[in-house]
Amino acid sequence: MIDELSLEMDKLIVDDKGVVTLSQKNFPQLYYFGQYFRLIDNTKGSCKWRCVKPACNVKCLTNGCVVGEKYSVKRDKDDYDPISHPNHSSDPVKFTAFFILISQYGEEFRKLA
Repeated sequence: MIDELSLEMDKLIVDDKGVVTLSQKNFPQLYYFGQYFRLIDNTKGSCKWRCVKPACNVKCLTNGCVVGEKYSVKRDKDDYDPISHPNHSSDPVKFTAFFILISQYGEEFRKLA
């Protein structure tokens, strides 16, 4: 299992886009540079996200929130830059497990979302 996980991690392409995943409660969440953001608003094709950490108020925007898709991430108004906001990184195992499911089951997994 560890070897398989390592191989999948080697296949990851690092880019500056966030990927929409599912939370444990099956709600969309954005994974971006080691941080998770929960969806707080989805109107007019623009999705607004807030950091999942209770004491953190950092917000960001994407142009969509389809699970499994990647989006460019912009900061919300005069808020902190989502990349450099206080370092309280999330559990990378959660993201890696999601990535493995998407890479192995693709469309079938997305239909469950």
